[in-house]
Amino acid sequence: VVAGHLSLSNPGPQAQIRTVTRAVTHPDYSGSVPVTLCPFGGPKPHIRSTLTVFMRKSFTYAARANPFHSSVVNDITVVTVDPPFEFNEFVGPVTLALDGQQPSTGRGACTASGWGATLTGGASNELLYVNIDFIDDETCMEMWAPDGSSPIPEQNICAGVEEGFHTVCYGDSGGPMVCDADDGGRYLFGSTSWGPSNCGIPERPAVWAEVPYFTEFILEQMEGA
Repeated sequence: VVAGHLSLSNPGPQAQIRTVTRAVTHPDYSGSVPVTLCPFGGPKPHIRSTLTVFMRKSFTYAARANPFHSSVVNDITVVTVDPPFEFNEFVGPVTLALDGQQPSTGRGACTASGWGATLTGGASNELLYVNIDFIDDETCMEMWAPDGSSPIPEQNICAGVEEGFHTVCYGDSGGPMVCDADDGGRYLFGSTSWGPSNCGIPERPAVWAEVPYFTEFILEQMEGA
């Protein structure tokens, strides 16, 4: 696991490389794609994924989602790395959103990031981010399937912009979505999970694994590591 780098081809001296010593996938994970961990600089999987990193005491944890696929739920894995990351101007913690919390409904209240595909068609070499809107479950389901034929699972959270274009795409899977909340704080609400096959089309918001739904699972693994 690498933290603190913005460029894939040139991580720079600020990059911190750590070894994964433990990985626990959610017991109800429904996908068929296994969790894959490859050494930095080594062979890369077909779809590069980002790690959303959580910190506690001397351990580090990460939630990793899988390629865009609407039938995948509970796609979250908690990993431990050793030695722990060092906090500095390039690496720092993010506060977990807790069960029951909701993002603010303000315009651009959420920020997603990753090295995924861009309009040019290829993956980005530089870390990119996009500001998007939180979309409630009912509205998201109406956008995806007005007849109710494809409900959004309760383990997921939606975000995007109605006109499309600004979104995540292939290769952003597992990346973080941090949102403003009504209490004035900024929290980790999502880990990129799936979306439309053609990224950024209007009225087809992307979908994230909803971190508040998994808070208990995450904290249990952090305590048990």
